[in-house]
Amino acid sequence: MKWDKLIGYSLISIGLGMILISIYLMYAVFTNSMEPPKILTLNDVKLLIYPIAGGPPIETTLLQGNQFSKLVNMLLWATFMLVIISAGGKVSDIGIKLVKEVKS
Repeated sequence: MKWDKLIGYSLISIGLGMILISIYLMYAVFTNSMEPPKILTLNDVKLLIYPIAGGPPIETTLLQGNQFSKLVNMLLWATFMLVIISAGGKVSDIGIKLVKEVKS
């Protein structure tokens, strides 16, 4: 009976730790104090514009590759952190159920 309570409180602590660390890491990335991991590296998005007069085409950059890569990497990082937060919540939930059964 005592082991169930100890395991339950341990799971609650681990789950809360996962949640708090994930929130801190998301905050650090979105406030630019930490770079998101470089998962994808994308090239510039360019567009060729052909003038009506028949001159040479003009190449314009719609999105710079480094900025677009940073945006995509931040979104992937946020998605991963949300999965970790969800897992931490589930681990804490299991710990709460173990502690509740002991108190009943």
